[in-house]
Amino acid sequence: FLLAIHTWAGVLFKVSLDGSSVRAVNMSALLLLGDGIALLSPDRLVVASGMPSARIVESRDGWQSASLTHRYVGPMHRIATSATVKDDGKVFVSHMIGMGLV
Repeated sequence: FLLAIHTWAGVLFKVSLDGSSVRAVNMSALLLLGDGIALLSPDRLVVASGMPSARIVESRDGWQSASLTHRYVGPMHRIATSATVKDDGKVFVSHMIGMGLV
């Protein structure tokens, strides 16, 4: 399966590889403005999500459901759009707009 997010609705989806099944992951909170996603592990996902800059989501049941476990709030004048996980497990969040502020 693969995981995908609908940016405006804030809904995380689990999609079968053959496309025959698309199901919303049951969550207690929406991931509004969720854009880029990257797996930290088979049961942990980082979501670049505008403001706050990133969120960590965890699942214990194969992504039938998931919970928001951590938030990273970056500079308020930047909008996060993508995340990447390096080999050492460090997460880097990229931003679309800096608005000229340092």
